[in-house]
Amino acid sequence: MWPRKPMWTILVLVVCTLFVLTGCAQSDGTEPTSGKGSEAEGPNFSLGVDAKQVVARYAGGEVTAGEFEKYLALQYVLNPLYRAVVTDPESREEVLRSYIAETILAGRAGNVDVQKEADSLFQAWRQAFDQAEGSRKAADQLLKRLNLTEDDVRDYLVRYKRIETYLAGHVKDEDLRKRYAERQNDFTVATVRHILISTDGRSDEEAKKLAAELVRRIQRGEDMAALAKQYSDDPGSKERGGVYENARVTEWVPEFQQAVLTQAVGKVGAPVKTAYGYHVIRVEKREVLPFEKVHEELRVEALNEAYNRFYDKELPKLIREITLPRAA
Repeated sequence: MWPRKPMWTILVLVVCTLFVLTGCAQSDGTEPTSGKGSEAEGPNFSLGVDAKQVVARYAGGEVTAGEFEKYLALQYVLNPLYRAVVTDPESREEVLRSYIAETILAGRAGNVDVQKEADSLFQAWRQAFDQAEGSRKAADQLLKRLNLTEDDVRDYLVRYKRIETYLAGHVKDEDLRKRYAERQNDFTVATVRHILISTDGRSDEEAKKLAAELVRRIQRGEDMAALAKQYSDDPGSKERGGVYENARVTEWVPEFQQAVLTQAVGKVGAPVKTAYGYHVIRVEKREVLPFEKVHEELRVEALNEAYNRFYDKELPKLIREITLPRAA
């Protein structure tokens, strides 16, 4: 989990997908930490004080320097997306608030049995972590340098899943269905074919005129795919004949999005102006994803909101003091 509220549930996504999607590079664009000479020492999370020194107090408990140092190290290996931030001493008070929030919520969750789910999450993390660091040996070396064990990671994931279970108790299926019904556009996917006539290198009037001419040519029966390959200035779709397939409508800029949502399917519309230029658009297919396909997305969103409410409304009243040593 991570200090800023909207990022609480990012851990599951990171563990399951981030390492693979980044091709085993770290999130800050650097190479794995292993095998890099002095860089292989890894980050130093020491607060420079005795491990038993209290660095925060909250209603019902306190945090020692040693506990917080371990938390920082855990975030480093579990949340590669934020390695650059977790190593920044200036961010540590916010991270500490996150740790306190997690500790309080875990206490409220009690000893609910989440071992099976946590074990599954651990296996996904272990595989991704080894891949990201280059090998199991290199990954184990990093854990050792950070004074972490596999059991530390397992224990953290158990706590994480307990918190998730607790927050899930505040999420009702009927509320998710209501969100779904109220935000159909957010869950609309479309296949579109388009031609971008950029205003970069030509005047607005020239771009508009060419786009309008292409609309007329397509309406007269010319092959839009061939015209896209010839005229389109969009490198992302040009060689595919202008096609974006089964894409979330919300991925596009508002003007393009609105056209895709409102144009008749199968018919080319009038040129649409955006900051990129003029778009000639034909919607090939458009549909709203069924509730079952977006249920998890809605659930994660609701979990985030439940956490945000706690973080914003309750946590400030529960924290008694934070006494982190000043960064050197």
